[in-house]
Amino acid sequence: MKIKTIKFRRKISPISDLIAFIKLFFYFKKEKFSIIHTHTIKASLIGQLAAKMAGIPIIVNTVHGFYFQERDFWLKRKIFILIERIAAKCSDLIFFVNKEDMKTAVEEKICLPDLRRYFGGGVDTERFNPERFSEEFIFKKKKQL
Repeated sequence: MKIKTIKFRRKISPISDLIAFIKLFFYFKKEKFSIIHTHTIKASLIGQLAAKMAGIPIIVNTVHGFYFQERDFWLKRKIFILIERIAAKCSDLIFFVNKEDMKTAVEEKICLPDLRRYFGGGVDTERFNPERFSEEFIFKKKKQL
């Protein structure tokens, strides 16, 4: 298996982002992949758009969390929701690491419910909640370890 690295900056950089998009597009066209799977908001936007335009038949994205929160400034929130919507329009399937984001995706009209799949992978915080255990139990476990 050969690996091709196409670098792009994490921060928004229109020229760098356009160059990365063009490189991805031509790479996808050349290699004729069957599936493209993206992660993170910037990579999912650039990667999925390039894949869609290159004619990749199956495009999958994994959402590890959204870059917007309810308490964010309204313009920032709207921009990130718009980016997520554009990326989702290219997706054939979207995996979510948590169920709350699945719900948010439908509420914010980011994607249709039938595109979503729960992937999991998060930590069950209730299982590890120290308030569930007595101080004596915690002390004994620490001593055992």
